[in-house]
Amino acid sequence: MSLTTRVLIALVVGVAAGVAIASSGSPMLARGAMAIEPLGTLWINAIRMTVIPLVVGSLIVGITSAPNASAIGRVGRGAIVFFIVTLFVGAGYGALIAPLLIDRIPLKPGSLIDEGTLLTSLSDISAMYAYFSFPENEYLQYQRTRHLAAQNSPGQPGHVSHGFSNNEVKLVLADGSNYPYSGVIETVEGEIEQTTGSIDFRARFPNPQQLLRHGATAKLYISTRADSVLLVPQRSVFDIQDKSYVYLVDKDNKLHMQSFEPLTRFSHYYIVKQGLRPSDRILYEGAQNVREGMIIKPRTANINL
Repeated sequence: MSLTTRVLIALVVGVAAGVAIASSGSPMLARGAMAIEPLGTLWINAIRMTVIPLVVGSLIVGITSAPNASAIGRVGRGAIVFFIVTLFVGAGYGALIAPLLIDRIPLKPGSLIDEGTLLTSLSDISAMYAYFSFPENEYLQYQRTRHLAAQNSPGQPGHVSHGFSNNEVKLVLADGSNYPYSGVIETVEGEIEQTTGSIDFRARFPNPQQLLRHGATAKLYISTRADSVLLVPQRSVFDIQDKSYVYLVDKDNKLHMQSFEPLTRFSHYYIVKQGLRPSDRILYEGAQNVREGMIIKPRTANINL
Protein backbone atom coordinates (compact mmCIF):
# COMPACT_ATOMS: atom_id res chain seq x y z
CA MET A 1 0.00 0.00 0.00
CA SER A 2 1.44 3.33 -1.04
CA LEU A 3 2.00 6.23 1.33
CA THR A 4 -0.66 8.30 -0.43
CA THR A 5 -3.28 5.60 0.09
CA ARG A 6 -2.42 5.30 3.76
CA VAL A 7 -2.70 9.06 4.23
CA LEU A 8 -6.12 9.17 2.53
CA ILE A 9 -7.38 6.25 4.64
CA ALA A 10 -6.19 7.99 7.81
CA LEU A 11 -7.98 11.21 6.82
CA VAL A 12 -11.26 9.36 6.15
CA VAL A 13 -11.01 7.46 9.44
CA GLY A 14 -10.32 10.71 11.33
CA VAL A 15 -13.33 12.48 9.84
CA ALA A 16 -15.60 9.49 10.55
CA ALA A 17 -14.37 9.26 14.15
CA GLY A 18 -14.98 12.97 14.71
CA VAL A 19 -18.53 12.78 13.36
CA ALA A 20 -19.25 9.66 15.46
CA ILE A 21 -17.99 11.32 18.65
CA ALA A 22 -20.03 14.46 18.00
CA SER A 23 -23.17 12.43 17.24
CA SER A 24 -22.85 10.20 20.31
CA GLY A 25 -23.29 13.07 22.76
CA SER A 26 -21.00 11.28 25.21
CA PRO A 27 -19.25 13.77 27.53
CA MET A 28 -16.38 11.34 28.08
CA LEU A 29 -15.66 10.95 24.35
CA ALA A 30 -15.96 14.71 23.86
CA ARG A 31 -13.43 15.36 26.63
CA GLY A 32 -11.09 12.78 25.07
CA ALA A 33 -11.34 14.48 21.67
CA MET A 34 -10.64 17.88 23.22
CA ALA A 35 -7.63 16.42 25.06
CA ILE A 36 -5.93 15.29 21.82
CA GLU A 37 -6.98 18.38 19.86
CA PRO A 38 -3.58 20.12 20.45
CA LEU A 39 -1.84 17.15 18.79
CA GLY A 40 -3.99 17.60 15.71
CA THR A 41 -3.23 21.32 15.62
CA LEU A 42 0.53 20.61 15.80
CA TRP A 43 0.21 18.05 13.01
CA ILE A 44 -1.66 20.45 10.70
CA ASN A 45 0.89 23.21 11.37
CA ALA A 46 3.72 20.80 10.62
CA ILE A 47 2.12 19.84 7.32
CA ARG A 48 1.78 23.50 6.40
CA MET A 49 5.40 24.18 7.24
CA THR A 50 6.46 21.25 5.02
CA VAL A 51 4.02 21.31 2.13
CA ILE A 52 3.93 25.05 1.36
CA PRO A 53 7.73 25.39 0.84
CA LEU A 54 7.72 22.23 -1.30
CA VAL A 55 4.89 23.55 -3.50
CA VAL A 56 6.54 26.96 -3.90
CA GLY A 57 9.91 25.35 -4.67
CA SER A 58 8.33 23.00 -7.23
CA LEU A 59 6.70 25.95 -8.99
CA ILE A 60 9.94 27.89 -9.15
CA VAL A 61 11.87 24.89 -10.51
CA GLY A 62 9.17 24.11 -13.06
CA ILE A 63 9.07 27.68 -14.38
CA THR A 64 12.86 28.08 -14.59
CA SER A 65 13.27 24.72 -16.34
CA ALA A 66 10.60 25.42 -18.97
CA PRO A 67 12.10 25.33 -22.50
CA ASN A 68 10.00 28.25 -23.82
CA ALA A 69 7.24 30.74 -22.99
CA SER A 70 4.45 28.54 -24.36
CA ALA A 71 5.28 25.84 -21.80
CA ILE A 72 5.07 28.43 -19.03
CA GLY A 73 1.66 29.49 -20.38
CA ARG A 74 0.39 25.91 -20.24
CA VAL A 75 1.52 25.64 -16.63
CA GLY A 76 -0.23 28.94 -15.79
CA ARG A 77 -3.47 27.86 -17.48
CA GLY A 78 -3.40 24.54 -15.67
CA ALA A 79 -2.87 26.30 -12.34
CA ILE A 80 -5.79 28.64 -13.00
CA VAL A 81 -8.09 25.73 -13.95
CA PHE A 82 -7.00 23.79 -10.85
CA PHE A 83 -7.65 26.86 -8.68
CA ILE A 84 -11.15 27.36 -10.10
CA VAL A 85 -12.08 23.67 -9.66
CA THR A 86 -10.76 23.67 -6.09
CA LEU A 87 -12.69 26.88 -5.35
CA PHE A 88 -16.00 25.39 -6.54
CA VAL A 89 -15.41 22.14 -4.67
CA GLY A 90 -14.70 24.06 -1.46
CA ALA A 91 -17.72 26.30 -1.93
CA GLY A 92 -19.99 23.31 -2.56
CA TYR A 93 -18.69 21.55 0.54
CA GLY A 94 -19.19 24.68 2.62
CA ALA A 95 -22.72 25.29 1.34
CA LEU A 96 -24.10 21.73 1.19
CA ILE A 97 -22.16 19.32 3.36
CA ALA A 98 -20.60 21.39 6.14
CA PRO A 99 -23.93 22.67 7.60
CA LEU A 100 -25.18 19.09 7.98
CA LEU A 101 -22.06 18.12 9.92
CA ILE A 102 -21.89 21.31 11.99
CA ASP A 103 -25.52 20.93 13.11
CA ARG A 104 -24.60 17.59 14.68
CA ILE A 105 -21.71 19.01 16.67
CA PRO A 106 -22.82 20.38 20.07
CA LEU A 107 -21.60 23.70 21.37
CA LYS A 108 -18.26 23.60 23.13
CA PRO A 109 -15.93 26.20 24.68
CA GLY A 110 -14.86 28.63 22.00
CA SER A 111 -17.84 28.01 19.70
CA LEU A 112 -19.22 31.05 17.89
CA ILE A 113 -22.81 31.69 18.96
CA ASP A 114 -25.32 34.48 18.47
CA GLU A 115 -26.53 36.74 21.24
CA GLY A 116 -29.46 35.17 23.05
CA THR A 117 -28.60 31.58 22.07
CA LEU A 118 -30.09 29.11 24.57
CA LEU A 119 -27.34 26.85 25.89
CA THR A 120 -29.44 24.92 28.40
CA SER A 121 -32.45 25.31 30.68
CA LEU A 122 -32.86 24.70 34.39
CA SER A 123 -36.21 24.05 36.08
CA ASP A 124 -37.26 23.89 39.71
CA ILE A 125 -39.93 21.16 39.89
CA SER A 126 -40.31 21.01 43.66
CA ALA A 127 -43.70 22.66 43.03
CA MET A 128 -45.61 22.70 39.75
CA TYR A 129 -48.20 25.06 38.30
CA ALA A 130 -51.32 23.82 36.52
CA TYR A 131 -53.01 26.20 34.08
CA PHE A 132 -56.68 25.74 33.19
CA SER A 133 -59.73 27.78 32.27
CA PHE A 134 -63.39 28.03 33.29
CA PRO A 135 -66.43 29.09 31.25
CA GLU A 136 -67.84 32.38 32.48
CA ASN A 137 -70.90 30.82 34.15
CA GLU A 138 -68.76 28.35 36.12
CA TYR A 139 -66.39 31.15 37.10
CA LEU A 140 -69.34 33.10 38.54
CA GLN A 141 -70.41 30.03 40.52
CA TYR A 142 -66.85 29.66 41.80
CA GLN A 143 -66.76 33.30 42.95
CA ARG A 144 -70.16 33.05 44.66
CA THR A 145 -68.94 30.04 46.60
CA ARG A 146 -65.82 31.96 47.63
CA HIS A 147 -67.89 34.87 48.90
CA LEU A 148 -70.13 32.50 50.82
CA ALA A 149 -67.04 30.88 52.32
CA ALA A 150 -65.64 34.23 53.40
CA GLN A 151 -68.93 35.15 55.10
CA ASN A 152 -69.22 31.85 56.98
CA SER A 153 -65.56 31.66 58.02
CA PRO A 154 -64.15 35.15 58.68
CA GLY A 155 -60.40 35.31 58.42
CA GLN A 156 -60.23 32.11 56.32
CA PRO A 157 -60.87 33.08 52.69
CA GLY A 158 -62.10 30.24 50.54
CA HIS A 159 -63.31 28.08 53.42
CA VAL A 160 -66.67 27.30 54.96
CA SER A 161 -67.69 25.12 57.83
CA HIS A 162 -67.12 21.35 57.80
CA GLY A 163 -63.74 21.78 56.09
CA PHE A 164 -65.16 22.77 52.68
CA SER A 165 -62.83 24.66 50.32
CA ASN A 166 -63.36 25.52 46.68
CA ASN A 167 -59.76 26.75 46.41
CA GLU A 168 -58.56 23.16 46.70
CA VAL A 169 -57.87 21.36 43.43
CA LYS A 170 -57.65 17.62 42.87
CA LEU A 171 -55.55 16.19 40.05
CA VAL A 172 -56.12 13.03 38.01
CA LEU A 173 -53.07 12.05 35.97
CA ALA A 174 -53.01 10.88 32.34
CA ASP A 175 -53.07 7.21 33.38
CA GLY A 176 -56.25 7.74 35.42
CA SER A 177 -54.58 7.62 38.84
CA ASN A 178 -55.26 10.25 41.50
CA TYR A 179 -52.36 12.53 42.34
CA PRO A 180 -51.78 12.14 46.11
CA TYR A 181 -51.30 15.87 46.83
CA SER A 182 -53.93 18.59 46.54
CA GLY A 183 -53.25 21.90 44.86
CA VAL A 184 -54.37 25.41 45.70
CA ILE A 185 -55.67 28.05 43.28
CA GLU A 186 -53.29 30.98 43.56
CA THR A 187 -54.14 33.35 40.74
CA VAL A 188 -57.06 34.13 38.43
CA GLU A 189 -56.74 36.08 35.18
CA GLY A 190 -58.13 39.62 35.35
CA GLU A 191 -60.02 39.45 32.05
CA ILE A 192 -62.38 37.02 30.36
CA GLU A 193 -61.17 35.82 26.97
CA GLN A 194 -63.62 37.26 24.46
CA THR A 195 -63.14 34.61 21.78
CA THR A 196 -63.77 31.63 24.08
CA GLY A 197 -65.79 33.20 26.90
CA SER A 198 -63.51 31.63 29.50
CA ILE A 199 -61.13 32.85 32.18
CA ASP A 200 -57.72 31.40 33.06
CA PHE A 201 -56.70 29.99 36.45
CA ARG A 202 -53.40 28.85 37.93
CA ALA A 203 -53.08 26.28 40.71
CA ARG A 204 -49.94 25.27 42.58
CA PHE A 205 -49.22 21.61 43.39
CA PRO A 206 -46.45 20.28 45.65
CA ASN A 207 -44.22 17.83 43.80
CA PRO A 208 -42.01 16.11 46.43
CA GLN A 209 -41.75 12.87 44.41
CA GLN A 210 -40.99 14.78 41.17
CA LEU A 211 -43.81 12.90 39.46
CA LEU A 212 -45.14 15.97 37.64
CA ARG A 213 -43.23 17.39 34.68
CA HIS A 214 -43.58 20.44 32.46
CA GLY A 215 -45.96 19.91 29.55
CA ALA A 216 -47.90 17.05 31.18
CA THR A 217 -51.69 16.82 30.87
CA ALA A 218 -54.21 15.92 33.56
CA LYS A 219 -57.79 16.44 34.70
CA LEU A 220 -58.56 18.87 37.51
CA TYR A 221 -61.48 18.72 39.91
CA ILE A 222 -62.65 21.65 42.01
CA SER A 223 -65.19 21.34 44.81
CA THR A 224 -68.24 23.55 44.87
CA ARG A 225 -71.25 23.81 47.18
CA ALA A 226 -74.80 23.40 45.97
CA ASP A 227 -77.90 22.86 48.12
CA SER A 228 -81.22 21.39 46.95
CA VAL A 229 -80.38 21.25 43.25
CA LEU A 230 -81.93 19.40 40.32
CA LEU A 231 -79.48 17.16 38.41
CA VAL A 232 -79.79 15.92 34.83
CA PRO A 233 -77.44 13.23 33.42
CA GLN A 234 -75.21 14.54 30.67
CA ARG A 235 -76.06 11.55 28.45
CA SER A 236 -79.71 12.67 28.48
CA VAL A 237 -78.85 16.14 27.11
CA PHE A 238 -78.43 17.11 23.47
CA ASP A 239 -77.63 20.54 22.07
CA ILE A 240 -79.24 22.40 19.21
CA GLN A 241 -77.33 25.54 18.31
CA ASP A 242 -76.59 27.13 21.69
CA LYS A 243 -79.46 25.58 23.70
CA SER A 244 -79.61 22.39 25.77
CA TYR A 245 -82.55 20.00 25.42
CA VAL A 246 -83.91 16.80 26.95
CA TYR A 247 -86.86 14.61 26.02
CA LEU A 248 -89.71 14.66 28.53
CA VAL A 249 -91.95 11.60 28.83
CA ASP A 250 -95.61 12.49 29.48
CA LYS A 251 -98.31 10.34 31.11
CA ASP A 252 -99.03 8.66 27.76
CA ASN A 253 -95.30 7.83 27.29
CA LYS A 254 -95.03 10.32 24.44
CA LEU A 255 -91.77 12.26 23.98
CA HIS A 256 -91.58 16.05 23.96
CA MET A 257 -88.47 18.17 23.52
CA GLN A 258 -87.84 20.56 26.40
CA SER A 259 -85.10 23.17 26.60
CA PHE A 260 -83.47 24.07 29.90
CA GLU A 261 -80.67 26.27 31.17
CA PRO A 262 -77.80 24.48 32.93
CA LEU A 263 -76.07 26.25 35.79
CA THR A 264 -72.87 24.22 35.78
CA ARG A 265 -71.55 20.67 35.46
CA PHE A 266 -71.17 18.25 38.33
CA SER A 267 -69.33 15.02 37.54
CA HIS A 268 -71.48 13.42 34.79
CA TYR A 269 -74.47 15.67 35.45
CA TYR A 270 -75.76 19.16 34.77
CA ILE A 271 -77.12 21.26 37.59
CA VAL A 272 -80.35 22.75 36.27
CA LYS A 273 -80.85 26.49 36.66
CA GLN A 274 -84.30 26.69 35.09
CA GLY A 275 -86.54 24.96 32.57
CA LEU A 276 -87.17 21.65 34.35
CA ARG A 277 -89.11 20.52 37.43
CA PRO A 278 -88.38 17.72 39.93
CA SER A 279 -91.56 15.92 38.85
CA ASP A 280 -90.53 15.75 35.16
CA ARG A 281 -89.71 12.35 33.67
CA ILE A 282 -86.83 12.54 31.17
CA LEU A 283 -85.39 10.09 28.66
CA TYR A 284 -82.16 8.81 30.20
CA GLU A 285 -80.41 7.59 27.03
CA GLY A 286 -81.04 7.01 23.36
CA ALA A 287 -81.96 10.61 22.46
CA GLN A 288 -80.27 10.21 19.06
CA ASN A 289 -82.63 7.35 18.15
CA VAL A 290 -85.98 9.03 18.89
CA ARG A 291 -87.94 12.01 17.66
CA GLU A 292 -90.59 14.48 18.86
CA GLY A 293 -93.98 12.85 19.50
CA MET A 294 -92.75 9.25 19.47
CA ILE A 295 -94.42 6.86 21.90
CA ILE A 296 -92.01 4.63 23.81
CA LYS A 297 -92.12 1.88 26.41
CA PRO A 298 -90.07 3.38 29.22
CA ARG A 299 -88.27 1.53 31.97
CA THR A 300 -87.19 3.17 35.20
CA ALA A 301 -83.42 3.68 35.44
CA ASN A 302 -81.74 3.58 38.84
CA ILE A 303 -78.89 6.08 38.99
CA ASN A 304 -76.36 6.24 41.79
CA LEU A 305 -74.61 9.55 42.30
